[in-house]
Amino acid sequence: MAGAFHGAGEPDCVINVGVSGPGVVRAALAKAGDCDLTAVSDLIKRTAFKITRMGQLVAREASSRLGVPFGIVDLSLAPHAGGGDSVAHILEEMGLECCGAHGTTAALALLNDAVKKGGVMASSHVGGLSGAFIPVTEDAGMIDAARCGCLRIEKAGSHDGGVLGRPRYDQYSWRYPR
Repeated sequence: MAGAFHGAGEPDCVINVGVSGPGVVRAALAKAGDCDLTAVSDLIKRTAFKITRMGQLVAREASSRLGVPFGIVDLSLAPHAGGGDSVAHILEEMGLECCGAHGTTAALALLNDAVKKGGVMASSHVGGLSGAFIPVTEDAGMIDAARCGCLRIEKAGSHDGGVLGRPRYDQYSWRYPR
């Protein structure tokens, strides 16, 4: 589960909540229509804010009812191969011709930045990746892009390892070792 981290410094029992929402982000972008990059970023921030705030409300209520401390909310856009929740489709909704085409890395950076900023504004307990997981074998849009030759290993490797499923923890992941 996203947000589940156990180890030194963590309590024996804690409520960590992992929320996702690639399909929600894509639907919000589709509904907005043609937007410039500033409007795209702002829309993603607002959507991430709403998703994260809901995750925090659920976590706080569960924490209260169970008498267990609240830990973190991890907003990670986690795709699955079944469709409907594809990070590649978000990037294409942002304006890419195909995931892997020129601009993919920049679009992914914009997406991750907006998700992190929206999430941090919604909760002071953000942890985990809180960005986009982009494993090629688990994202229907990336599978399609790889099959058509648009997404190649050279491009997949340029995404700081995330495309291959290795999460990267950064300054927003204050609970995790560097």
